[in-house]
Amino acid sequence: MKKHFRFLQIIVSAAAIFGLLFGAAGSFSAQAAAGGGGGIRTAVSPATGMLTFIGASASQPLGVMGAVGSLIDEPARAASILSVYAPQFGVANAREDLLLVNEKQLADGRRVMRYQQTYFGVPVIAGNLVLQMNNGGLISLSGKASPNLAIVTTPSISAGQARETAMALTAKLRNVNVSQLTATEPTLWIYDARLLEGRMDSPAHLVWRVEVSASGQAVREFVLVDARRGSVSLNFNQVDTMWSARPNAASNLNGAAGAALATSLPAPQALLGVPVLKTYTSNGTNGQRVSLVCSNNARACGSGNADANDAHAFAFDTYSVYAAAPFNRDGIDNAGMDLVSNVNWNESGRCPNAFWDGDEMTYCNGLAADDVVGHELTHGVTQYESGLFYFWESGAINESLSDVWGEYVDQINGDGTDGATYDWKIGEDATGIGVIRDMKAPPAHGQPDSMKSLYYCKSGSCYLNDNGGVHYNSGVNNKAAYLMVAGGKFNGKTVSPLGWDKTITIYYEAQSNILTSGSGYYDLYYALYQACINQVGVNGITLLDCQEVRDATDATKMNLEPTTNYNPNTTACPVNTAVDTAVYNEDFETGTDGWTISDTDWMLWSNTAYYPDYGPLAYDGVDALYADDTELLNEATATSPSIALPAGENSYLLFAQIVWLESSFDGGVLEYSVNNGPFNDAAALYSGGQNYKGTISNSYGNPIGGRNSFTGESHGYVTSRYNLSSLAGQNVNFRWRMGTDSENYIGGWWLDMVQVNTCLGVPGIPSLTSPASNSLTKDLTPTFDWSDSSPDLDHYQLQVDDNNDFSSPLIDTNSMGAVSNFTPLTNLPAATTLYWRVSAFNSSGSTQGWSAVRSLRVAFAPPTLLSPADLSVGIALKPVFDWDDMPGASSYTIQVSTYPNFRMLAINKKVTVSTYTHFLNLRRNTTYYWRVLVNGTFGPSDWSPVFQFQTTP
Repeated sequence: MKKHFRFLQIIVSAAAIFGLLFGAAGSFSAQAAAGGGGGIRTAVSPATGMLTFIGASASQPLGVMGAVGSLIDEPARAASILSVYAPQFGVANAREDLLLVNEKQLADGRRVMRYQQTYFGVPVIAGNLVLQMNNGGLISLSGKASPNLAIVTTPSISAGQARETAMALTAKLRNVNVSQLTATEPTLWIYDARLLEGRMDSPAHLVWRVEVSASGQAVREFVLVDARRGSVSLNFNQVDTMWSARPNAASNLNGAAGAALATSLPAPQALLGVPVLKTYTSNGTNGQRVSLVCSNNARACGSGNADANDAHAFAFDTYSVYAAAPFNRDGIDNAGMDLVSNVNWNESGRCPNAFWDGDEMTYCNGLAADDVVGHELTHGVTQYESGLFYFWESGAINESLSDVWGEYVDQINGDGTDGATYDWKIGEDATGIGVIRDMKAPPAHGQPDSMKSLYYCKSGSCYLNDNGGVHYNSGVNNKAAYLMVAGGKFNGKTVSPLGWDKTITIYYEAQSNILTSGSGYYDLYYALYQACINQVGVNGITLLDCQEVRDATDATKMNLEPTTNYNPNTTACPVNTAVDTAVYNEDFETGTDGWTISDTDWMLWSNTAYYPDYGPLAYDGVDALYADDTELLNEATATSPSIALPAGENSYLLFAQIVWLESSFDGGVLEYSVNNGPFNDAAALYSGGQNYKGTISNSYGNPIGGRNSFTGESHGYVTSRYNLSSLAGQNVNFRWRMGTDSENYIGGWWLDMVQVNTCLGVPGIPSLTSPASNSLTKDLTPTFDWSDSSPDLDHYQLQVDDNNDFSSPLIDTNSMGAVSNFTPLTNLPAATTLYWRVSAFNSSGSTQGWSAVRSLRVAFAPPTLLSPADLSVGIALKPVFDWDDMPGASSYTIQVSTYPNFRMLAINKKVTVSTYTHFLNLRRNTTYYWRVLVNGTFGPSDWSPVFQFQTTP
């Protein structure tokens, strides 16, 4: 946080100077975009610590030296702006390391320029910046860059080797014969996982980028092969599908088929260019374009194929809304690209579905509904604009943008099943699948409606089988879009409805002119607000509308990290227990220290050939034990020395690991041996943290095939704990065993911080019993009592203070040991409110915390009587009774009687001062007894000692 704050200070200072010099938008402040459009908004990447966004107002852009002036051309303006701000994004030398890849002039005068980050000429995956300016004034700069690059750009792996690896991986993962695959020529790139995945455990490194396709199948695999190691750094299928099959995903809510086609969309003459709509059928095969059904520039196809008619009409509808003002878009690529659809496609295991493959839209039977067609065509628009990768959060945003446009087409084209029951449901007219998502209520179909939702996918099958959760996590923006259009209350925010015209205008601006290929939800949060600011005055958008955008993105918590981590972590001991004794500890900082290593696949990380490229990857310190995930059929083990577990104690094993293994094909298991006996799987001893993640396939000969294991990716260090209590008193060896198959590999298995500890239970928090809360005690040495605590109680601690912050306790003792009561040996201060609490500890000093605090009022001390003095004689018949004044007293009660037990009273009077004279004479020559008590907040007190006197004869 300190680094980020200092970083923003630098920007603030620089921009303020520019603002003063050139009369731009005034001083540069890192304000939240809450009210008007003035001021500068910034965002810092949690992963890189660098800026990812600067935004100003289009009407008040930020002036930069060298960019303002009528004689300066646009490239010079851009260069001046980037020379100032690109270093704050992580690009130290913008002139050398930013390559302009696209620029466009917008109708309102803004210029949008997209840049690719390079390093010694090698481009960086997801390293993109988008600059918006107007006459040299900075409107926004958005995107990500890999900072402080210092890597080798000469590959050790050839392009041919990378191509073979990518093809073999694709054949294996997608169950396709390698002979059916084609691959692009590998090109060198740099991959920094922080930019696309937010991962901190994989330093930037050189990769070969390869795309592998399967003829006639929904496969377009994006593969990054480490150019120094030959392992696979990242892979995912770029075919943008409509949905990912999952539990609770589809319902039986289908709309009526065959509804009349609407004609309310823009007329053909309003469209730009002359795109040709071509619709094919696969005739129930998985081949592409078996036969052409229709080709024209009209909405009607007029064939006997209902799917072809729908796909054709709804492609026309979607093109129409993009072509209408204010978008004025000429088709998918904005250059009149033909709109190609293919229906009746059928591939075993992949239908029902629909997808965009980079060139055309394809539909299984019954999938060519209006929202589905709008969805798929929008994937194409996204490809040609922001280029959002179809992976992780960028892929979720990619999916959601398609849902937003698909639902927009659905709700305005007058076709199919519409109305309150069906609005916001995706797929209600897709007879081949039914409703698969609900933008109004994403959790109804297992999707998150905010970044803090329990449905948010960061690991597990939803991550592994859905490109990092693209069809799950799209629910976050779907909910935000619904709130913008329809309004509503959500997560403490009230959003006033903007309607479709304003909302879709804002989304198009973000989609086309602000987002970049690796944008995540954190970036979308700022992009949508900036898009609204940019579009003030368009379709009736006002600055007040931008507050509704901000409220919708705040309601869905777009700018926050998900609550759950990629994978669970744990502590050395279970909940309500704590470490008692450290039995064993190995951090590998001084070598392997008696471990048995089966072969060279296990080694100290610092001894690997990869260490210079990747640097330290230890959980703590600088070194760890590492097993290389090779592409050879192999089994590798690392076995600990024998560890003697204490008898009668509860012991636990804890270790940290990075799992980066080919999911479901390579994996690792933990095994244990008792007293040099056979090794057994430790799965039954699992206690917390990262558990096994999947079953290893038997198909490729892995030595541990068929077993549950640690597999896939943990995205950094995670910890695992095992309960060894059943092995107490025995000698145990632990073995980490990795099995790999004969094809492909990814990263490896890192092991660190291996510990065995005995754990004691931590006693529960006591419940206070007496004195009762806010009770008044006249006993200046009251007994404090509380409930017994367990387990493993050693002692209690009691604190008593006259202030509830317990900064200077009057009593702070643990002298009672395990006895649950305490009586002070000295008096507590009278007329005082005291506070008390108790905590229970085990023998290691661990506690679950303090009890609830109770208050206690200690009563006034009894007053001291002054006169008549005790045993005095000859007292006047109207004596003056006098006693000590008691601070805080509201009144006193005096009693006088001829009986020492006061069974009959001569005087019983409440007075407000510490003296009293009775208005009637007492009897002569009579013995009297008198006493006084104190009334008030801390009263009544006990009675004073009784004094005796005798009146005059």
